[in-house]
Amino acid sequence: MKLSEFEKDVLREIGNMGASYSANSLSEIMNKKVEIRVPDFDVLPLEEFPNVVGGGEEIVAGILVKFNGDISGYLMLFYQLKYALSLADLLLGKELGTTKELDEMDISAIQEVGNIMASSFANAIADFLKLKITPTPPAFTVDMAGALLNYLVAELGQTAEKAIFFYTDFIIPPNEILGHLFLSPDEKSLKVIFDKIKEVIIE
Repeated sequence: MKLSEFEKDVLREIGNMGASYSANSLSEIMNKKVEIRVPDFDVLPLEEFPNVVGGGEEIVAGILVKFNGDISGYLMLFYQLKYALSLADLLLGKELGTTKELDEMDISAIQEVGNIMASSFANAIADFLKLKITPTPPAFTVDMAGALLNYLVAELGQTAEKAIFFYTDFIIPPNEILGHLFLSPDEKSLKVIFDKIKEVIIE
């Protein structure tokens, strides 16, 4: 998956819009200001994915959302467990440090936030490129990053050796919640994205 400079610029712009949409959605849910650091992306071999979230044995909370339509693929949102616990506290109005383990209510809250943020990211792409994208209900799990990678590879049908990884920091002052957004469109969908962006520029 070799990208031209134009294609890299396109992906950075899409990542920036997607992250901004997601941050705005999170801000509305929490009724708090949410800041983002400048998003960027990498094209990574799938086996390197666990390193992004701290290594294969790092425990993470992961939300997987499949999307279909004019383009298809997967969005995965990850939080290291310590950030997931803090996020649960903030979402449910608890004092930071209260949650030591995620219960059903915590998981439901985080899952809903992940679904909204992933949907917002997809909507940003759809609005900008004039595409129809339909997210499916999210799947949530807490596991080692390496185990989640295996799950992702299985879901992809082992058809992709590399994936696009968009990343940004979501910050809820005075707290910092670090989330990783992992986007994996299939190669056919990437071509659609690049073709559509050329149409948008021409218009």
